[in-house]
Amino acid sequence: PLCITKAQGERFMQQLGFAPTGAQRRVMRQIQEDLAKTVPMSRLVQGDVGCGKTVVAFYAMWIAVQNGRQDRYIGGPALRTGQGFV
Repeated sequence: PLCITKAQGERFMQQLGFAPTGAQRRVMRQIQEDLAKTVPMSRLVQGDVGCGKTVVAFYAMWIAVQNGRQDRYIGGPALRTGQGFV
């Protein structure tokens, strides 16, 4: 299980520099709950371009890192061509 405290979750949100949408917050909360379980998470996050899927993915990765794990993000075309910022 990968767990974080409420304070850790709030710190992540504060460091974003913007307020996540209600849908983003809901999915992040669901992912946090899934990662705290003893069974592997299987989840697909889908949405239109620019709807905020990347921040949701980074939240899941951040939880893993907070628990001493490693993670990797393979970005979309904008990131691969240097148009994005990670």
